[in-house]
Amino acid sequence: MSLSKQKGFFIAFLLFLTMVFLLSEGTLLRGADTRFRGKVIDHEGKPVAGVKITLISQTGRKITFKTNEKGEFFQRGINPGPHKVVVEKKGYRKREFSFVFRAGVQHDMDIPISPATVEEQGGELYKKGIELYQNNEIDKAIEVFLKLKEEKPDFGSAYFNLGTCYLAKKDYPQAEKYLMKALEFFPDNPQLYINLSSVYVDTGRPEKAEEMFQQLVQLSPTAETYFNIGVQYYNNQQPEKAIEYFRKTVELNPKFAMVYYDLGLALVSLEKLEEAVSVFEKYLELEPDSPEAAEVKKLIEALKKSEKKK
Repeated sequence: MSLSKQKGFFIAFLLFLTMVFLLSEGTLLRGADTRFRGKVIDHEGKPVAGVKITLISQTGRKITFKTNEKGEFFQRGINPGPHKVVVEKKGYRKREFSFVFRAGVQHDMDIPISPATVEEQGGELYKKGIELYQNNEIDKAIEVFLKLKEEKPDFGSAYFNLGTCYLAKKDYPQAEKYLMKALEFFPDNPQLYINLSSVYVDTGRPEKAEEMFQQLVQLSPTAETYFNIGVQYYNNQQPEKAIEYFRKTVELNPKFAMVYYDLGLALVSLEKLEEAVSVFEKYLELEPDSPEAAEVKKLIEALKKSEKKK
């Protein structure tokens, strides 16, 4: 081959490479111009920060990015075509869906995600621990929840259930330890304050118990809350405090039948018999066919006789 032909072939080859480069570059440029922007929101429409989003093309190419503190995301340089979109964050259900990105287009999208249930987060160990606890196999339940805590140290329900199990065993130091840890995860959970108040009542720390009760009232100022606090005081032989909370229960819900029964018992313990009779009669008015009705009728008769003897 002559030198001129070799030169011509070389130039043609360079032109071919240039065209290939330009074509591929054009594809890259078109891909770079394809953008994905939006926000990840929860079931209440609030932004969710730190959500991991992965785009997976048909060729297996992956692009991963996260939402900012406002729940927003923006990504460019996406090759046009079908992709699988994977959206995930601990504590939320994983979302996967297909989406076709078009060349040179900005795609705007809000992506809703739902909180995972406790069962979904805890998996089989959590379910097993709950089952053992419900079957009153407390020691075995503790073993399971301890294992769950080690495997998932950020799973708050493991600590909550450990505290509850130790409370059932009356192991108050361990119960307090794990319930206080659970508070870091669930500061607005009323049941935590109820359980902690039980620890403090049973261990003779009334000031701490009252602190828990006040937190509980702030979180859930319902008739049921005041009733449960009253029961705690009554069971701890503090009828005066129990009556205070039972009266508040009646004020909030005059048709809360059970409170009249417990209020009557508390009044009897303080020998306020006349008022106790009135309260028990109110209970019968609301619950004439209850299992306790026959007992209450006998109690009323006995109290009336006792009053006549005075």
